[in-house]
Amino acid sequence: MESNQLYNPTVSIFKCCKSPFVIEEVSVTEILHNIKTGGKDRDLKIKARTAALKAQQEGKNNSFYVKVKTNDLNTFTPNATFTHKRNLGSIKKLSGLVYLDIDGCTDIDLNNPYIFATWLSLSGTGRGVLVKAEGLSRGNFSIVYESLAKELGLEVDHITKDISRQVVISYDPDIYINSNSITYICKKEVDNKIVNTPLTVPKKRKKKICDLKGDKKYNNIRYDNLEDYNLEGKDYVVFEEEVRFSKLFIPEVITSNRYIKISTTVHQLMALNPHLGLDGYSGDADPPFRPY
Repeated sequence: MESNQLYNPTVSIFKCCKSPFVIEEVSVTEILHNIKTGGKDRDLKIKARTAALKAQQEGKNNSFYVKVKTNDLNTFTPNATFTHKRNLGSIKKLSGLVYLDIDGCTDIDLNNPYIFATWLSLSGTGRGVLVKAEGLSRGNFSIVYESLAKELGLEVDHITKDISRQVVISYDPDIYINSNSITYICKKEVDNKIVNTPLTVPKKRKKKICDLKGDKKYNNIRYDNLEDYNLEGKDYVVFEEEVRFSKLFIPEVITSNRYIKISTTVHQLMALNPHLGLDGYSGDADPPFRPY
């Protein structure tokens, strides 16, 4: 769907990356103008970018750049506005925009008709991309994000597919803006995916814990470290030094944040079972799992 009218939703502004509180709402046009001109912090943004590029060439981190990025520059939330605080429970309204973050690459096909705006990141080593979307909701945002990344042929940071994502207001005098960009229609495609991949567990279905202990391949795998401490028959135990208890839970169904939850589970499993090799093989049976 093409639009000849100026697309100008509002977004929330925050003092800096470390502040979760909304200070005002402004139009996305004002944000894009600020990025193009650099705003009142233009000189500071130039200094931060220079420091970041120099640090990248030297293969080092730059404390000045990190400080400016996290403490000194305003941020905005391109995907939504918030009532008071930046969290999912305080979403006021979706903007109808999807922000995609390209890290470590600045090349992009500006001929793609879906690109509404794109600009250099504060460091100058990445890009932000905005796409207009119709039929967007909290429930389908993650799927739409993935679909748009494929549509645009972008290698994006999938950890940033978050409605509450905040973005530092950068500086790019060559910012690309296409007010007549095509609006991505996501409802039909997303509905098809929702049918095949439910986003919620049916209410009538009981949640179960995935228990692998009955399989002989898993006999030597620990699911907790409670046996390391003598707790049997005691009302309480006083430890002279700090101890860490861990009990692994493997959910039967993962409904959100799949990568993070799977990665966390695998890392905890490996921590509890240091005898496992890189292939997940303990040596007494067939390889029980193979983390990738």
